[in-house]
Amino acid sequence: MIHAAQRELRFLSQRAPRFRGGPDRAPPPRPAEAPPPGSGSPGRARRRCGRARQTPLLRWRGLQSERSRAWGGESGSGSGSGGGIVGGGIPSSICNCEAYDTRTDRWHMVASMSTRRARVGVAAIGNRLYAVGGYDGTSDLATVESYDPVTNVWQPEVSMGTRRSCLGVAALHGLLYAAGGYDGASCLNSAERYDPLTGTWTSIAAMSTRRRYVRVATLDGNLYAVGGYDSSSHLATVEKYEPQVNTWTPIATMLSRRSSAGVAVLEGALYVAGGNDGTSCLNSVERYSPKANAWESVAPMNIRRSTHDLVAMDGWLYAVGGNDGSSSLNSIEKYNPRTNKWVAASCMFTRRSSVGVAILELLNFPPPSSPTLSVSSTSL
Repeated sequence: MIHAAQRELRFLSQRAPRFRGGPDRAPPPRPAEAPPPGSGSPGRARRRCGRARQTPLLRWRGLQSERSRAWGGESGSGSGSGGGIVGGGIPSSICNCEAYDTRTDRWHMVASMSTRRARVGVAAIGNRLYAVGGYDGTSDLATVESYDPVTNVWQPEVSMGTRRSCLGVAALHGLLYAAGGYDGASCLNSAERYDPLTGTWTSIAAMSTRRRYVRVATLDGNLYAVGGYDSSSHLATVEKYEPQVNTWTPIATMLSRRSSAGVAVLEGALYVAGGNDGTSCLNSVERYSPKANAWESVAPMNIRRSTHDLVAMDGWLYAVGGNDGSSSLNSIEKYNPRTNKWVAASCMFTRRSSVGVAILELLNFPPPSSPTLSVSSTSL
């Protein structure tokens, strides 16, 4: 599973231990922000450890300082080499993070974010992991911070123009995109993008639909906003953003309504796993072919998951954490498209829903026999 470089999967944590009103329901302190009712059905029992949390997704590859070099290692752009990361909160938001070493199938704690963040968007460009917006337990955030795996340090970045939690975030062509979400008063259809070279955010065309609990991925140079919740219903609609013309257009509707689903790209197809349809958590999975503009079902996950994340790595899809309708999860399972089967992987230390995952490629990791992982001693 590990090619040229030694790898590590990292995760930042995001939200809550146990939600009483369904996996998409916001924490009690903010009733106005609570998503629609939808009681989840618990999935198959599994080994669990640690406390419950919630989190966001992102991916990363290599040390690249110029945008042209960063294009190959952006969030949602296909199967990656490296690891991932998770971050975020619980009913009281948290900021701790953990990392997964694919060589040893072991988890390690890494530096915490400087700000407590639940429902945060996560993506990576070059050698930086970005935590975008979210909810700190009091208010929705416009702030952004980035993580350097070489120094194991988080640092502040320029804030977005709009406060956003429950947003979709992805990187495309060296730019960081933030779409939809919730600003503390209403669901959003606005979108903006960040240029890390100039440190500026710019508004782009708004989506045709307001989307909260939306997931975003990139495929064939376009950005896809998948499902979500528009303040009245869970959505099966999907729209595609073409940066060359600054336009969103609808594509084929998914087979199921899904908010807080896991979204990733693998081998030229867009996969959507789990989520909430307004009635229960889902374990069903479907994939989209851009050539056929059509969705088809594939094998379901072993566990019902909502507010989890999905990431592609080394030809597999990894479904990380989430909520099964009764409690937050620390379990992970992975999908092999060649056999159309899901199998279990090592559990995280901490139960995490609203989780975010990033793929990185780091060199000179400690040997697999090392008892601990020191990110500060690694290089890209």
